[in-house]
Amino acid sequence: MTLAETLPQNLSDLPAGGATSHEIAADDWNAELNLDRTDGLASVVRSLKVTRQTPSPAGATLAGWGDHVAERVHGLLEDVRVIEVDSTIDRAILRSETPAVQGGRRSYYEIELHGTDAATVQRFTADRDAGTPRQTTGFTLTHEVLGRLVDDLTSAAAGS
Repeated sequence: MTLAETLPQNLSDLPAGGATSHEIAADDWNAELNLDRTDGLASVVRSLKVTRQTPSPAGATLAGWGDHVAERVHGLLEDVRVIEVDSTIDRAILRSETPAVQGGRRSYYEIELHGTDAATVQRFTADRDAGTPRQTTGFTLTHEVLGRLVDDLTSAAAGS
């Protein structure tokens, strides 16, 4: 079974409750989740990190993975786009194309790619007018959608 298939069932089996960290490995990927809350159907995710356990496919590139992620990831509230690819430090940043704005506060997703072997997904909120620094905020996804997100990230990595 793939990580995307294993993850929803594994999360659904967790006891309902507050903040927890959870790690799941399957296929050649590992997922680390920091959750604010979880129940049998959904979780409030603080961060999701997927890490490849085997070498990247020959010819895989950071820029290619970034482009594929931007094309494939559609389970979040906003579509994401590549903001920066820095080959020197082997890192790429993708962010929401159109951040959500509510009461002067902007919320957006950020996906950070580390080489062709790891990706971290987080959501940030910031108040530009007040000049406050951005803060990590939880985002709610059903376990099924979380499985699709993991599939989009890991499948996009295979095509990078």
